[in-house]
Amino acid sequence: MNQYKLQFVWQVDNDIADILQWYENQQIGLADRFLTNYFLAIDTLASNPLAYQIKQNNIRSVQVKQFPYLVYYQIYEQTVLIIAVFHGKKDPVNTFSEISNRH
Repeated sequence: MNQYKLQFVWQVDNDIADILQWYENQQIGLADRFLTNYFLAIDTLASNPLAYQIKQNNIRSVQVKQFPYLVYYQIYEQTVLIIAVFHGKKDPVNTFSEISNRH
C-alpha cells in the first residue's frame, strides 16, 4: 500500500492548540489522550485516505476516536491536505464555508 504525503494548512495548528487547551482545562491528561487519537487518525490518512467518503466539494473527514472532532481533508494525487479539525456538532454550513476560506 502506498503512503500518501501529508500537508497541513497553517490554521490546523491553531485548531489543535485550541482543542488541547480546552481539554487540558477539563481534566489533566485529557489533552494527551486527544493528541494520541488525533495522530492515529492522521496515520490512517497517510495510509488509506480513500477509506472515508466525500462530504462536499471533494472534502472528506475522519473522526478522532473517542472524541467529537473531525479531521477534514482533500486528496491531491499522492498528497493528503489536512484543512481543519472541527467539533462534529459544528454547523455544516459554517464548517464548509470556513474550510473553503482556508485553501
